[in-house]
Order: sequence, then structure tokens, then C-alpha cells
Amino acid sequence: MKISWRKNKFTAISFVIFCFLLFVLSTAFSQSRQPDPLFPVNDLNFRLSGWFAGVGPTFMLSLPQLKDEIIENEGDTIQIGTYTRQGKVGFLIEGGRFTMTYSKIVPYIDYGIRFKLLRGYEDYKGINPPTENTDTVFIDNSARFDNYYFSAHFNANNAIRVSNRGFIQNTLGLNIDYRVIQSRNGTIQYSENTVVSSEVFLVQLHYKIGYGFRMDKKHYLIFTLETPILTAYPWDDGKPTIAMFNSRYQPISLSVRLLFLSNSTRPDCNKPIPLNMDKKHKKAKMF
Repeated sequence: MKISWRKNKFTAISFVIFCFLLFVLSTAFSQSRQPDPLFPVNDLNFRLSGWFAGVGPTFMLSLPQLKDEIIENEGDTIQIGTYTRQGKVGFLIEGGRFTMTYSKIVPYIDYGIRFKLLRGYEDYKGINPPTENTDTVFIDNSARFDNYYFSAHFNANNAIRVSNRGFIQNTLGLNIDYRVIQSRNGTIQYSENTVVSSEVFLVQLHYKIGYGFRMDKKHYLIFTLETPILTAYPWDDGKPTIAMFNSRYQPISLSVRLLFLSNSTRPDCNKPIPLNMDKKHKKAKMF
């Protein structure tokens, strides 16, 4: 049932290599000395807004294993054991809208909904040392959890152009999560601080970094890495981690988004173009 660190490390390295290849390819496609606007703001066939859809894996990054001594009051016994916790791979599916803001600092915002699965497990191996009346007792417990969430999110995005078609994206956003399903399996090693059920509502501030490129005038592909940086509700000193069993887990999400601009009706050639239309399009140039 355990996922080896080698496999997780291989997955992370593969993602980095994949993003690097996308960067190389997008740069290779950039042949113009005077690059076109990354978003076709001068093309009246498109609005400065559109839709997006995304999918990707999730993972619960865990703290390293810790050795704990648990003193049990009943019988005055001392139990010595080691917790080993690790995340498991889940998934996310998302969709929503994006729109430009005419700002160089925050070129565009997006908002939408997401369905995601966050998973993890915890192993405990311990002993009850022998006493005058008992022999050594060995304990080997293992439990896992699968939490399904519906989420609403809002993001403010900054973009740094690195080629004719490519850009690096930095994002600060807010997500509101509602846990719709929680599944627990196995045997939990109970202690004074054991958490048997995760929070139903979560309000978190998150950060994303990614790389995107323009496929054509209408379509864009963006790869991002996302993680919470602060939990506003429930308040626990702002910790971005999620408590479950006797451990804490840091949610990590990798996603690929497809953005596509909405079509716009071309103005009637017999009518003059509104005076402010060209001005707005020039102000909307992100780069």
C-alpha cells in the first residue's frame, strides 16, 4: 500500500523535465523579431475573457517520520513507537472563467469550481515494554483516509513573458473547500491529539507557479504547481497543513489548464468603431 519516495521523486522530476521541454518548444516557435501580443488584444474577433478547463494529480506532502513516547495513564504503562506518514496520489478536475484587468501587475484574474481528492496514510509501529506481570507487546497499526472536496476558487495572476509564445505565471488566490465525502480504513493508533475526522470547511490562501504558452490566437496551455500557504478557517495559527490521525499533511496540486478566448461579433464595417475601443485594447496589452 505504501508509495515509495523514489516513485514520487521520479514523478516530480518528470514534471520538471516536461515543463522544460515545453519552454524549449515554445521558444523554438518564436521566430518573429517583433513578437505579437501574447493575447490577441487587437483582434476584434475575440473578447478579452474566456473559459478554462483543467485536470491533474494531487498529493499530500507529509512531514518526516518522528519518534514519540506516549505515556498511558491506565496501568501506568509506557508505549514507545514510531509514526510513518505519507501522502497518496489523488486527482482534481476544474473549470471556470478568466478575464483581463488592464493591469501590468495583475494582467488577468480567474475564478471557478473544482472537485478534488486528497489522500494519505499513517503507519505506527510500537512496543509496550515488559513489566513484572506482562511480556513485551508489539503494535503494528495502519490507517488511510480519502477526502473528496468541492471547491470554489479565485486567483489573481501575474505573468512574465519569456518568449514570443511562453510566459511564467505567479498566482495568489483563495480557495473555499467543502468536504463532501470522507473515507477511513484501517486501525488508528489513538493518542491524546488524534484527529479522527478532518474539517468539513476549509478557507485557504494559496500560491501557484507555472509555465504557459500560446497555442494559437484562441487557445493557451498552462502548467502549474499549487499549494496552500495559510489557512484562515478553521484558524490554527494559520498552518497551511491539514491534520489527520496523528500527522499533518501539506496539499500539493499539479494541473494543466486549457484556456480559450470567447468569440466576439466583429463590428459592422459601415459603422464607426467606438472611440474608446482601440484605447481599451491597447491598455490590455499584457506584455
